[in-house]
Amino acid sequence: MNKLIAGFVLASAVLALPLTSFDDCENGYKACLSAGTPEVACSCTLTACVGEDSARIREYCSSATVSLAHPTKTAAPSMSNNITAPVETSTSIPSIPGGCNPAHPGSCPPPYHTGLPPTFTPIPIFPGGCSPAHLERCPPSHVTHTTSSKPTHPPYPVPTNGTQPEHGIYPVTKPVVGKTWDIKNLTRYCGGDNDGCDYNFTIEADGKTERCTIIRMPGSNAATESWSNEPCADHSKFTVSWGYVTEPGPAFAVITVVEGKELAWFGVSDVNGQNVTPSNPFGSGDFGNLGPNQVYTGSDSSSSLLSDIQAAVNAANTGDTIYLRKGTYCPSKNIHFTKKGSSGKPYTISSYKNEEVIIDGDRMPGAPAALGASLVGKDRSTFHVEKAEYWRFIHITLVKGPYGVYNNISNNEIVYLDTYNNANPRNSGQNADGMAIKEGSGAGNIISGIHSYGNAEDGIDLYEFKSSVTILDNIIFDNGVNRWNFNPHRGDGIGIKLGGGSPDNRASVNHVARNNFSFRNRRGFSDNKIPGNRTLIYKTACKNREEGFHQRSSKATYENNLAANNAGSSSLSRQNTLTSVKGKGNNWEKGGSWQDADLKTTSASLVKGRPQANGKTTPSDFLRLSNDGNYGATTHWV
Repeated sequence: MNKLIAGFVLASAVLALPLTSFDDCENGYKACLSAGTPEVACSCTLTACVGEDSARIREYCSSATVSLAHPTKTAAPSMSNNITAPVETSTSIPSIPGGCNPAHPGSCPPPYHTGLPPTFTPIPIFPGGCSPAHLERCPPSHVTHTTSSKPTHPPYPVPTNGTQPEHGIYPVTKPVVGKTWDIKNLTRYCGGDNDGCDYNFTIEADGKTERCTIIRMPGSNAATESWSNEPCADHSKFTVSWGYVTEPGPAFAVITVVEGKELAWFGVSDVNGQNVTPSNPFGSGDFGNLGPNQVYTGSDSSSSLLSDIQAAVNAANTGDTIYLRKGTYCPSKNIHFTKKGSSGKPYTISSYKNEEVIIDGDRMPGAPAALGASLVGKDRSTFHVEKAEYWRFIHITLVKGPYGVYNNISNNEIVYLDTYNNANPRNSGQNADGMAIKEGSGAGNIISGIHSYGNAEDGIDLYEFKSSVTILDNIIFDNGVNRWNFNPHRGDGIGIKLGGGSPDNRASVNHVARNNFSFRNRRGFSDNKIPGNRTLIYKTACKNREEGFHQRSSKATYENNLAANNAGSSSLSRQNTLTSVKGKGNNWEKGGSWQDADLKTTSASLVKGRPQANGKTTPSDFLRLSNDGNYGATTHWV
């Protein structure tokens, strides 16, 4: 068992002993480690010393220490607290005041329930540590806020002659006159290889004292660590965030403490007398006392304090933009979009200044669900868009959900979005698309500039969607590959699926697809048995395991398309299955064979990297013809 899993026993617990005994417990913990005692045993005993206990702690310590060599009974050295070593004769850890028997946790002090700490980084509601008077210092990590669509409003709160942007949903912070909070005895202990780190400290606020223990597993250097909204202790009124500021100098780590609508920021400039910088990161050590620091209050409206993305979506008004700051978000529920904007006042949800924002759907319902389990419609995707109109989704990455985006309504625009590694174990990979506009109707939907790859089924799926969709400048690859060892694997693996559905629920649809790449999927493009009159222009299908283009149930206009090296062959006869197609300027009309040597480059790394500041993929010669022939898609987007 990983030795730093012992960190669980220290998480978020209220401590029962007088505060004066805490240093003694810590000193004993250090002495225990110095004596060569396994860290798990020292941690379990430290837990008992400071008065923490729960069923989870007892279960963990029992299993984690059962294989350790158990020393004979050793009385704890004299300390200032009144705890004595238990009478237990089989085990106690030397040099820890109040040491209990980790193999028999029933001897440990009585209960305070401790919940299992999350292993993800949730979303803070404001910068993870900065002065409201100097918001330019706020670290960017994981801040969610919305702004009015008025162009005079900045995209995030900054000082404007002492005022904040009007109508912003971000809280307007004001100092609470005469009120300060303190952090005392802040320490940080990390195990080998930063497998886990625990933070211990005391919050002194409003004449009361509360001791906090927060566990981060895995840990990281304090100078790069970022976490948010962790409870100080079980049933605590405080939540705590940790961030890091690099500009303007000098650099310092920051702690944000929140109680309801009140908050305080604490700068941490050094530990053990050493400056905190990225080149001088630190692990274990003593930060000492921080504060007293001014307490601030949020705005008058409780809805201003945005606890997660869904809260921001719910709070937004027509014309608003919701900006997400960089980081990985791990919501436990699907994010639902149900509001209707207008053509003049659309809603927008976007990363801020092209920062990398990842929304991990691994904790959502149905990701995973048991094979054959039912999944209600509203739980089908990371972003679930239903009965919502005029939304714009810009430069966000969606991973590991049942779907990336599910949309069944009109006038929505998905732009510069990455969606990958979405799966659906309950259906053995079926219905696990990167992007799905399906099972509905509504004009005006646009999918533009997305990367959809590594999904269990399709890259883009328009199954049973009965209105035209515009599909422009998209890069779709590696879909339908069974990376999850589903048995059987039911994902179709079509790069862009232009329809589908039961015979009695099909409608003639005239989708338009222009300048799209589909490569290394099971099949490149397919009408999936849906009638219509489609337009496919400047599309590239390359290295798909079956045909590049498969169209047998609809009419279509094909112009300037490229099919090469599909179905494991360079022969043109293997590239496509087409019926009722009229076209011009397609490479198969020229004849001959088309191989890798005819292309400038086939390196997918050119389209996998971070996009440019404008959200577009970096231009390259990916899958362009060596002779500069006017076939297929290009990454030089207008």
